[in-house]
Amino acid sequence: MRRIITCLITVIILLSLTSALLKAASAQESTLSIIDSVNGSNNITFPEGTALNTNFTVNITLTNTPLLAAWQINVTYDPTYLNVTSANNVALPADNVFGAYADVIPPTLTAGSVYFMVGIRLGAPFEYVNVTTGTLCQITFTIIKNDTSLPLSCNIHFVAPGEYPIRTKLVDPDANEIPVTLVDANYTIVPEFNNALIMVPLLLTSAIVILLFQRKAWFRRRVH
Repeated sequence: MRRIITCLITVIILLSLTSALLKAASAQESTLSIIDSVNGSNNITFPEGTALNTNFTVNITLTNTPLLAAWQINVTYDPTYLNVTSANNVALPADNVFGAYADVIPPTLTAGSVYFMVGIRLGAPFEYVNVTTGTLCQITFTIIKNDTSLPLSCNIHFVAPGEYPIRTKLVDPDANEIPVTLVDANYTIVPEFNNALIMVPLLLTSAIVILLFQRKAWFRRRVH
């Protein structure tokens, strides 16, 4: 009987440890995000009236990724709202994940997309990097439409597996693909509230309340 109880306790402990390890692995999954370089948010907003040709920069940020040897991104956006004007607007910062050993293939720009690939340079003193949090690259967008008569919003989107042959992916030194969760950004110009549209309902409501009180007072006088 004691042996059975001991075995059961052992099984329970092993199951608990397995569950804890799975949760830890899940919490540490690799994530690739498009974020505002200023505030780190995935929501990039500008007020109505923002001047045309205003620029903003996003960071392509990677977290919790071991054995990274190379990466490629394909990022799409709505070319009627935004533009990446030249390859110079796709930059590799000095503190990128590969540092001075980055081997860069010049970016390819089309209307509404940016394709960029970088690996570790041949002869580097390492074959891979383990990334806790780091920047792959930066992309600077130019606002080319600010008319808010219609909703003005678009995703800045990672092309994912199954969407298009040229897609976003990470690889290890053996050219195996590293699983990663892709997190897009959303760009929006937020229209200002029209004060007239707010005030008219308030004035109408106030007028109705006043009329109701006056009518109630009139009935009271008639009763008395």
